Amino acid sequence: VGNRFSDKFVLFSLLCQINFVLICVDKFIMDECPTKLRFAYLLYYSTSQRLEQINLQLNTKFVTNQDYISVLFRNAMAHYKIGVSLRPYEINENDLLFGLTFKYFDCDYFEFKSKIFKELVCLKEQIIAYLDLKRG
Repeated sequence: VGNRFSDKFVLFSLLCQINFVLICVDKFIMDECPTKLRFAYLLYYSTSQRLEQINLQLNTKFVTNQDYISVLFRNAMAHYKIGVSLRPYEINENDLLFGLTFKYFDCDYFEFKSKIFKELVCLKEQIIAYLDLKRG
């Protein structure tokens, strides 16, 4: 770590993780399920938390929208504690996460998933441009 090859390898690895979520998890799992948002959010959260360090190390300017950073939501996603996060009166049985996204982000599961996927696509495009990868 710390040389040109390893820096690019770290970014390429991150790009692979993003593609795994965007393509494999989202497209290959046919039924819509909370796992899709769970994987995407945990990747978004952990990556967003480390972008400052990456930018300092590589002298880059990668960005994500920080509006969706929530330790409480992250804990619910990482530790499957939806029941701990929601009170009985907050439960929405018509929402795939039972109202968890409403509680923390004031939108339903599908709208929030779309926002997080948009952030991952944006970061993916930034990494592709930095690595000068050609699409083919």
